Amino acid sequence: MVEFINRNQNLLDPPVGNLEAGRIYPSRRSWVAFSDTLQHMGLDSRTDDGMLTQVTKGWVGREIAVMFQKFITNEFSQLRPSDILDNFAKVKSKVEAACNDIEVVAALSRSVVAEVNERSLTKTKEPQRKNLREFFMMLPHDVASQAWVALLGGQKSKKIVMEWQNDEDFREHLKKIYLSS
Repeated sequence: MVEFINRNQNLLDPPVGNLEAGRIYPSRRSWVAFSDTLQHMGLDSRTDDGMLTQVTKGWVGREIAVMFQKFITNEFSQLRPSDILDNFAKVKSKVEAACNDIEVVAALSRSVVAEVNERSLTKTKEPQRKNLREFFMMLPHDVASQAWVALLGGQKSKKIVMEWQNDEDFREHLKKIYLSS
């Protein structure tokens, strides 16, 4: 939802001007209420499309519900940060596909960094550290640059990525990222 609103900031507030009676328009409050409803009902992007669309219509209107459903179905990567960290080999092809959409892969990258910093270091064992590194290495350079800054800024992620600097391949990759910018 946050990524959808980031891409469609004009949908945060109702339009100015003549509003149609009986029509539902989005507002900041309706987005919060919609989010609360999704959490309360246990709905997410893997929920039945019809149910999610109906709930969306009730809070932000029919047109936006259609836009939101298209976003969920077509644009928003169905990848979760836990997929990247815990099952990277299974989702690698989806990550490669996500790398074709800079906004999607950037949002995924931010989510992965947040997940790393939310987990305890004991939950981020060697397989998860390798998966994080492999994910980072396949990111487009501009996304990798932002991810690197975020990883270094996180208390837990910084401890993990500092190990990477001892690897010659990684150092060369980092040079390419910053020399191409």
